[in-house]
Amino acid sequence: RLDFVPQCGHGTFSMEICGCVCEEGWLGKNCSEPRCPDDCSGQGICIEGECVCDRNFGGENCSEPRCPGDCSDRGLCIDGECVCEEAYAGEDCSLGRCLNDCSDQGTCVNGTCQCRPGFLGEDCSLIFCANNCSQKGVCKDGFCACQEGYTGDDCAS
Repeated sequence: RLDFVPQCGHGTFSMEICGCVCEEGWLGKNCSEPRCPDDCSGQGICIEGECVCDRNFGGENCSEPRCPGDCSDRGLCIDGECVCEEAYAGEDCSLGRCLNDCSDQGTCVNGTCQCRPGFLGEDCSLIFCANNCSQKGVCKDGFCACQEGYTGDDCAS
């Protein structure tokens, strides 16, 4: 026979188990510790009834996949992957995307095209001819088509 009945907080004392049987949502020896929703889905830790989620998860019960860098505020996080705004790229939308992908004539570096030799313009779509063909010819596909009487790479001769 017990001389006292232990305090069970959010539960009731059971003589059969000689301990507390906690109500839904509570745990611990005397049912005083709040249980976290869905036990944090196995993707976080429970501290005083609230989930502290692992780095790649969020939400009340840590069930929502998080995106890297929260998509740098330049995209939407859908099922843990960033869908970047049109002007941005990369796993976390941190990289600037280049106009027309540099027309396949250059390399995109932080949103700016670095054009291959012979190409220029914001998107590397302009073909460059030496000295603009010295105003003595027409630039076609990167080569000067010289007017009659002029020769050379830049029509200067």
